[in-house]
Amino acid sequence: MANPFTKNGANIEFSGEYMEAYIPEYYFNTNIARMVGDHFAVLGIFNIRTFKDVDGKQPLQLRTVNLPVHIVTYPTGGYEKKKLDLVGKGEEMYYVLKYYNTDIFCQTAIPQSVVAFKDFLKILTAGKLPKSFSYDDIITLWDRNFELNGIKFDIPDVIKELVISEIYRDPAKPEYRFGYLVGKNPSISRYDYTTANTKEITKYNSSFAAITFENMDESIVSAVTTTRTERKEQTSPMEQLLKF
Repeated sequence: MANPFTKNGANIEFSGEYMEAYIPEYYFNTNIARMVGDHFAVLGIFNIRTFKDVDGKQPLQLRTVNLPVHIVTYPTGGYEKKKLDLVGKGEEMYYVLKYYNTDIFCQTAIPQSVVAFKDFLKILTAGKLPKSFSYDDIITLWDRNFELNGIKFDIPDVIKELVISEIYRDPAKPEYRFGYLVGKNPSISRYDYTTANTKEITKYNSSFAAITFENMDESIVSAVTTTRTERKEQTSPMEQLLKF
């Protein structure tokens, strides 16, 4: 696919006919994205789609912006809110930003920010990264966020992989990690996953751990389902103490 952007001085401009950027409503609700006058400040991890025509009737392939830093973008066509299913995994609410030829997409200077690092982790642990990323891409994206924002934490890859493996789940059986599914069937598509918020993961691990989850109703439902299906679960040492 041809690059839809060109460099013009200090700016990166859209060079096609028409483009849409899809910013999840979650970003705005958590202050990861903000509307400031005629422009938007946002972490550069979201989907875009270019069109052959200026009216947006001839869509081209969905793309993923992989720039985990804060950018400021200027869509002269404004925006609208829409429910969309971008990758076939269910509808979500998006702010659709509309760009026309020579609109400024971002600046060439990349600002380093600890806040951008925190925003990335917020998106990751909420299970809200775009589903157009491959499972294998996530750790690379994490490393890129560190690099571009000047973060020097010496976190071993095994720790990052552990966090990612807990968030990415088997869509048919979310109590199982997606990595477990890949281990059993290495030929499976690395896009065939679902995600979970880290706050929800405890309910998948064991009935006892589920009581630490903030939503007690979901915890009880999960525990009942686990019992009825006789799903094997780990026993916490604390459970043994409480029994006596």
